[in-house]
Amino acid sequence: MKNYLILILAMFSIFVGCNTSNKQNNYTNLCDSVYVDTTSTINDNIDSCAFCQVLLREIKSFINKNENCVVVSLFAEKMENECSIFMSTELWYDTRFIIGYQIIDETMVAYYYNYIDENMSYYDFITALDTKEKDELLNENGCLDAMIDKSKLRIDRPKDFLDENSEFAIYTDYEPIGRRYIIHSPDSLELVFEGYY
Repeated sequence: MKNYLILILAMFSIFVGCNTSNKQNNYTNLCDSVYVDTTSTINDNIDSCAFCQVLLREIKSFINKNENCVVVSLFAEKMENECSIFMSTELWYDTRFIIGYQIIDETMVAYYYNYIDENMSYYDFITALDTKEKDELLNENGCLDAMIDKSKLRIDRPKDFLDENSEFAIYTDYEPIGRRYIIHSPDSLELVFEGYY
């Protein structure tokens, strides 16, 4: 058991070291020089960034506040007539949910589908995958259509980031930090939650 824990810690150290040194070399950060504050000028790269300016500013703020974050998961929720966006820190991405991603400040920002049944837990979803088709369980509710240009998201599987099948993901407990915003318009987000969940 002691050797097993040492092996896991060693793998984690190697993962963190490799991730920070390799990510920038293999992926162009199309959103990196896009402005963060409203007084800056817009760079040509804005045309290649999938996220609108307001959402990009909040993503960058979230990444800067959570410096050890490797992946930021991003998905929309619709409750009655209100749309919200939720972002969360992660150590790996999940291939079962991902629509696409971009690299921002050396962090993978993964845009995910939603569960069709909002009362379904992650574990219920994984169990249901054994008996149903994925498209029967997931949807995209349209809340972020005006904020994310999906045609600019990458859809390959990035080699410099771990997915849910890695040993690290399988054997690591992790408590994520999240933020939830109410979407008033493509130019207006209201922060309504921040913290561990």
